[in-house]
Amino acid sequence: MATIGQRINPTPDWSLRGGRWLAILALVGVASAALLALRLQPTPRYAVDLLQPLESLPFEIEGINAVEINLEGQPYRWTTDYPFIQIRNAYHLAPSFLATLTIRSERPDGPQPVTFLVNEQPLAIAQTTPQMRAYHLILPHRPDADSTLRFAAATKNFTPPNDLRRLGFITTSWSITPIFAGTPLGPITQGELALVLIGGLLLTAWLWLRAGRVTALSVGIPVALALLVLRGFYQPAPLPFSHLAMIALLATALLTLLTRQSWTALGLAIVGLITTFAGALWPSWMTDDALISFRYAQNLVAGNGLIYNLGERVEGYTNFLWTMLAALVLALGGDPVQVSYYAGIVIALLLIAATFVLARQLMGERWALMAAALLGTSHSLLIYTARGSGLETGLFALLLVIGTTLFLRERFNWAGAAFALATMTRPEGVLLLGIAGLVRLVAKRKIDAGIWRMVGVFALIGVPFFAWRFFYYGDLLPNTFYAKTGGGLPQALRGLAHAGSFALFAGGPVLALLLVLAAIRFVRDWRERSDQLIWQSFTWLVVGIYTAYIISVGGDHFPGYRFFVPVLPFLVLLMARGTQQIAAFGEQRNKETKEQRSTDLSPLLSQRERGGRDSDRGEGLLKNHGEGLPFLRRAAPAALAMLIVVGLSVFNLTRSTPFDQIVRGDDESVWLWREMGWWLADQGQPGESMAAMGAGAIPYYSDRETIDLLGLNDKHIARMEVEDMGSGVAGHEKQDPDYVLNERKPTYIPGIWTEYFGGSQALKNTGLYERQEVITRYGRRIVLWKRIA
Repeated sequence: MATIGQRINPTPDWSLRGGRWLAILALVGVASAALLALRLQPTPRYAVDLLQPLESLPFEIEGINAVEINLEGQPYRWTTDYPFIQIRNAYHLAPSFLATLTIRSERPDGPQPVTFLVNEQPLAIAQTTPQMRAYHLILPHRPDADSTLRFAAATKNFTPPNDLRRLGFITTSWSITPIFAGTPLGPITQGELALVLIGGLLLTAWLWLRAGRVTALSVGIPVALALLVLRGFYQPAPLPFSHLAMIALLATALLTLLTRQSWTALGLAIVGLITTFAGALWPSWMTDDALISFRYAQNLVAGNGLIYNLGERVEGYTNFLWTMLAALVLALGGDPVQVSYYAGIVIALLLIAATFVLARQLMGERWALMAAALLGTSHSLLIYTARGSGLETGLFALLLVIGTTLFLRERFNWAGAAFALATMTRPEGVLLLGIAGLVRLVAKRKIDAGIWRMVGVFALIGVPFFAWRFFYYGDLLPNTFYAKTGGGLPQALRGLAHAGSFALFAGGPVLALLLVLAAIRFVRDWRERSDQLIWQSFTWLVVGIYTAYIISVGGDHFPGYRFFVPVLPFLVLLMARGTQQIAAFGEQRNKETKEQRSTDLSPLLSQRERGGRDSDRGEGLLKNHGEGLPFLRRAAPAALAMLIVVGLSVFNLTRSTPFDQIVRGDDESVWLWREMGWWLADQGQPGESMAAMGAGAIPYYSDRETIDLLGLNDKHIARMEVEDMGSGVAGHEKQDPDYVLNERKPTYIPGIWTEYFGGSQALKNTGLYERQEVITRYGRRIVLWKRIA
């Protein structure tokens, strides 16, 4: 037995020196590979391919028509009089751009000049010709408030015979290429390079002082190198690279406070980097529903009350606490849209850290890292936090995990407060209070002081809130609940299909296997009355009851399985538990092998003790026994467990593609509706209103009355009875066009939503509206139907 201070198996000096040189060579190799990857990363190019559908482009294009074929069989496209390309957040990628387009003029009044504009500011004027000609322009640094680039080509319009289109010129290609101002390393600027190098050195020094040189070298330097590589893969995002790099460095420093193990620290750092840069590696977005909450916050700060339209008390939001935070941002002069991008990243990192802490308490550090990795690489989480959305989903999940941790640590007062705040963020938070009380009741077989304290604190916070809600809005539940429910069996079947789709997305057969193994472990612990029983019971109940709730309300229409995000931290706990069971098989096998080895070698041990002539041979057998295939059999379960962790994490990261186009489309819609709102604010008269199916951006940016066609903010529509409720798109099934036209009487109805009223012709036939075209601040033509009677 070794004693304190005794040196065991001292390492020779040559080995230490060799290890140091090996570490240095490894770092040099990693650095070289990282810099080479950055240097060879191709420059992104945003191009309009004649044969490519415009809807699938990673940027927005306006005013370029469908492909046509001329008499020679060559493809081309007609433009309108004001075509433009819009790349949101482009100036976060590069300070300037090169635009190249090929155009020609073919019109009865002869070639006309074209004015090129950058963000509505004239850049150059060129005379078009009847022959196809290429134009190359340097687009200077002229960012708007969103750092967005809009490159337009304006010309005089004409309408050809037998063609009602308003045309401009013919084009065959458009492209925009970033011009990086910088360093031999490619896209990274000198300022960004200095930030990464200085930040990396500070991080390494911090880790060296706190955790030693091994952690400092294995975490600090790789993180700095990873940031250089990530700059090469950076796509235009709401936050600039420099801001993301600072967040990543700070997050790494804080996440490593959770562990003393260098490999765990490196794993957490990798997860933190992926999370922080998710919105720059995959499409980011803002949901229109988020702007509904911001509309309520806007009215509150303006002194109008927590309302949507003036004089109407309707609770069209389900996230009181999130709305209050948005109101705080507005009151301080901030923009809740922009702040929500930062908040999403911070909340995701906090949720990963909280899940790691909870899992470490329950299963140990190795399995806590697995849970954190599976959570941090899930696009369900990333889409609703680090990639934007502006929704309360991440905050709600974070409060649930905090409440669970406090409950399992028997900090009942704080647990009650956390569950109360969660319920004020989303009403479903009360489910976890009920589950916690039930688990405690079964464990103690009575309503003990812990339950009373937890429920008491919850009531102290929750009862005044529910009382205010009832007296202010006249309802115990939000109006959105009535708008989205009431479908019975069809709704539940749709929810069941939604849950099944999520299960396949989250791992399918592997998820099922891990849950089965976790269930086997749970049954065994139940029989043995293990001290692990309480947390497992709680986790299984949360996953089961919350999933049943999602099924009962019919699922959700948003991409990425939004409703399952609060379930994810608990689901990854069970997945880690199942993987732990696989590793336990190896440990059990190892134990059995050792016992068998002791039995088999008993004669040799006796012979060695007697000093027999074969004692040397026995010593050799003792050293070699158990090596070879038996070792592989013992190690296989642990290797399989590691393979599952790495494989599932990589699998998770590849699962974004089905949602990316939807995310881009939803994001484009929000900013289009913002232009409608701005037009109403700029050109509309006081007292005029607009009908909208996207009921967030228009009222928020117009500050005018908006009629919510889907009833989230309208009590009449929300409480309608729909015969086939549950068979359509979740949240889009209750509609009442007659009520909207004859009672709400909106001044304007956008042309994109005329199908709600039976189509443009049906709307015209009412005699109440006439069609008109208007031009937004960005030069976009949109169709509005204006009320005339």
